[in-house]
Amino acid sequence: MSLADRLDEELAPDDRERFVVDGPKTADWCLRKIARARARQAEHAALANAEVERIRAWQQEEDAKLGHGIDFFSAMLISYHRQVMAVEPDRKTIRLPAGRLVARKLPAAWTFTDDFTAWAQATEHRAGLVRVTVEPDKAEVKRRLAIVGAGVIDGDTGEYVPGVTVQPGDVRYSVEVGQ
Repeated sequence: MSLADRLDEELAPDDRERFVVDGPKTADWCLRKIARARARQAEHAALANAEVERIRAWQQEEDAKLGHGIDFFSAMLISYHRQVMAVEPDRKTIRLPAGRLVARKLPAAWTFTDDFTAWAQATEHRAGLVRVTVEPDKAEVKRRLAIVGAGVIDGDTGEYVPGVTVQPGDVRYSVEVGQ
């Protein structure tokens, strides 16, 4: 039996301990094994997703039937609570054995457009109504400053730049399997 034939068969557990990737041929064999395993995983995922989708469709259908009743009874309870609050305005919570009816005043919703920002910035006494975010322009910083060790210096003046540290990038290894 040739090495290629042996490698194409499943390795027994004790063979796995002795198997070594020692060249392009064995490395390619490993990549083919990974590709087959990933293809099987994709088949499993597709099968599971189809089953999950079938169950979700059933759940949505059943929940929709129940949702109509929930909406109906909720509307009736809200109407009842409004009637109670019309007579007793302080009765924001009605406690019952099976639950509570709760009414809460929501805060006003404010929305702003660019017109407001321009108006607020037009005169100095309104300047406090608008915040300006200041943050480093990382692309420009990388272009104009130089890394020295774990610190940074200004390339033009040689001045040390405070508040910046640089963590050198590590080598990242990955395995990419062709289609």
